[in-house]
Amino acid sequence: MSKSEKQGVGSTKLFMKIIKYIPLLLFALYSCSGNNTEQMENDLAQSNIGTTLPKSSEPLTIDDNTKAFIKLDAYNGNCEFEKKEATERLYNQMVKSSSVIYIFYKEELTIDQNCWGKVMGSNFGQGDIVNDGDSLTLIIGAKYTANEHASDQVTDNSSEINENLCDDITLQSANYLGCSSTVSLIEREKLDIEGLGIITDIVPFKNSLYVVEKYPGKVLKVNKRLDQYSIWLDLSDDVYCAPSDGGECGIWSVSFHPTKKYFLISYLASENTAVIEKIYLDDNDNPNMNTRETLFFDQRDTNVHYSGQLEFSAYLSGFVYTSGDGFRDIGSAAETTSTRGKILLIPDEDSVSLPTPPTISRQFSTKPITNIIAYGFRNPWGLAVWNKFIIIPDVGQYTIEEINIINMEQNISKESVNFFGWPIFEGLINQYGEFNTTGIDWLPNSRYFIYENGNVSEATNYLLSNSEEPVFWYKHGEGPFGTRVAVIGGGVVQYGVWKDFYIFADHYSNEIFFMDLINNTVFSIRNDFEYGFITNISTDNTEPDTIYIGTYDGAIIKYQVHSD
Repeated sequence: MSKSEKQGVGSTKLFMKIIKYIPLLLFALYSCSGNNTEQMENDLAQSNIGTTLPKSSEPLTIDDNTKAFIKLDAYNGNCEFEKKEATERLYNQMVKSSSVIYIFYKEELTIDQNCWGKVMGSNFGQGDIVNDGDSLTLIIGAKYTANEHASDQVTDNSSEINENLCDDITLQSANYLGCSSTVSLIEREKLDIEGLGIITDIVPFKNSLYVVEKYPGKVLKVNKRLDQYSIWLDLSDDVYCAPSDGGECGIWSVSFHPTKKYFLISYLASENTAVIEKIYLDDNDNPNMNTRETLFFDQRDTNVHYSGQLEFSAYLSGFVYTSGDGFRDIGSAAETTSTRGKILLIPDEDSVSLPTPPTISRQFSTKPITNIIAYGFRNPWGLAVWNKFIIIPDVGQYTIEEINIINMEQNISKESVNFFGWPIFEGLINQYGEFNTTGIDWLPNSRYFIYENGNVSEATNYLLSNSEEPVFWYKHGEGPFGTRVAVIGGGVVQYGVWKDFYIFADHYSNEIFFMDLINNTVFSIRNDFEYGFITNISTDNTEPDTIYIGTYDGAIIKYQVHSD
């Protein structure tokens, strides 16, 4: 909402306050008449105002300095909230923040029974800010049937592929080859530990796997047969996560130095504070907790878009770290004076020197960050290092999921640092004139300046003309195998039939993508997956054509890629 629009809302504040209490009046009328809550919910939805009376005991996360907007729950495809519960929470937040939003509902067919009657997404991004007076549409999962109007019998369409979507050029970039029915994943082993939380990283190192549990915060050491494990590192006393936190708290990633006896770990150490720690290994390759050293510290005002993935680059002789954009201040992603929205080098003493980026900021700053590998990212979920390249998936806001590739040899030889578009571009879409549709009123601060040779000038044209395009992109919404929501980074197969293929997935549709890094082509396959949403994919460094998949429900599955 623009400032002028906000002033218009402010001039009718009394009217809006009266409207705000209409749901309470309707609730009283329905209570007296004996109508049930479901009927009231439907009628209120038609009136575009609110819904049912909130549960007063339900905890809410509201910014203490905020009175004009609502922080949206993370409606990211996990189907956590029933329709009624979601609307109750929204209404409660309206009352708390003295604001009014207009709630609409849209049903979307799905075969996932867990999502029937629950919120699958919205017209706002994950955890977005909804301003006073905005309209919010909640996407509600509806039972998929062979005949939507004639049967309640669920139809299993697992063997069906929508061929029209397989080659729809409006859904993905031109290098997409379509859906493959000749490639499949064969399950080899599975580890499903009762009570294990979301898997955020799986790291093959030497003869074991190191499996990162997001929260309460443990790293397991697992053998590659997935039949033995132990708790290798327990940071549950150090990891911060508020009781009602719906964001990205917990441990994000771990990465080992291949020749020196230490590792790095990234996690949320206190309220909204991202850290990277360096910890040495003892003679048995266990963490020596007396050697902990903090290498990176970033305190924020939101609990999402940390990213926080780590991977060692032999070419750079250092660790690559992905940092999300900070969410509310999305403009920081294009500033070279901020660590947010960046791919950073966390150097070792042997690391190469990086090119110095241009000084781009909104405050006329003359000191860029010197360890920037690339900038202009929103929320890069995972990364992969492949020879002299760094592969970065980036979760889009409303429309586009991206795969980006950084050529470090080229950048170092040309002394250049790549800008990958965000927040000016989402995919190939130039949204510079539409910043204010994000629900975050940062338009007055959206002018960028570049400092060169003692002179300051506007940097907008520089950013527009120097933005790198993604090497592959696809749209949110329906894909050939289901609803696409967010790209999940993967790994590069190191040897076998699928050597030099980058394998990644979509978090919600569980669609598996294969990118041929030599020929720059992509195809995808259906994954008939029984273990919940995919949160991580890792490739093995000792077995051919082997990947490990981690899930939202704490399962680890070992697969081998098979082709007919």
